[in-house]
Amino acid sequence: MPRKKSGDAAPPAPIAKSPASGKKPPAAAAKPPKKKAAGKTRLYLLKVQLKHICPPVWRTFFVPSDISLIGLNYVIQALMGWTDCHLHSFRIYGEICEVKTDPASECLDEEWYGLDSFGFRKRSKFIYIYDYGDWWEHELTVMDTDYRPKESGRRAGCLDGERASPPEDCGGIGGYENLLDILADPEHEEHEEKKEWAGEDYDPELFSAEEMDISLSKMRLV
Repeated sequence: MPRKKSGDAAPPAPIAKSPASGKKPPAAAAKPPKKKAAGKTRLYLLKVQLKHICPPVWRTFFVPSDISLIGLNYVIQALMGWTDCHLHSFRIYGEICEVKTDPASECLDEEWYGLDSFGFRKRSKFIYIYDYGDWWEHELTVMDTDYRPKESGRRAGCLDGERASPPEDCGGIGGYENLLDILADPEHEEHEEKKEWAGEDYDPELFSAEEMDISLSKMRLV
């Protein structure tokens, strides 16, 4: 499968849908999040799922409403087991949000925009792209905009999820499916090579929400 370097121009991607109400806030309405007094920040309950993969790879988690998009990127990276070594971007209501390195770029700088910037409601959806070569497309769904965890004082956590993410740099959806076929066939001529490449302990079915919850509870959010 032909590969593109992570810095190559990204292929076209579907834009996230509007909120369930059908009303879409104008792009100009997006505003940097405001700092709130301690104890006043709401929590968002979100679901992230890798698109075009079956059985699905997904997680449900919660984060503070004023988290920046760059902070949300760090959380998603941890949840999905990525290494944050490739470019990424958010696609929200027709806007591209990324780390802005070119002042002339019309994208929104994710360091200055967060969940509170877009007026999300329950069932709102948006897209997160990671690695413009492999093009891992994640759909995020807002499940609750005022989530109350059982353990008070928690600002981030993982509630549930299934299956491990694909190994980094495996060649996108096609490469991942091919890798799984080879790993499942001990007689395949590339089985040992691919098993060593993916890691002896790689199990596509393995994910521990409990372990991830502990990791997120210790994460410094920005």
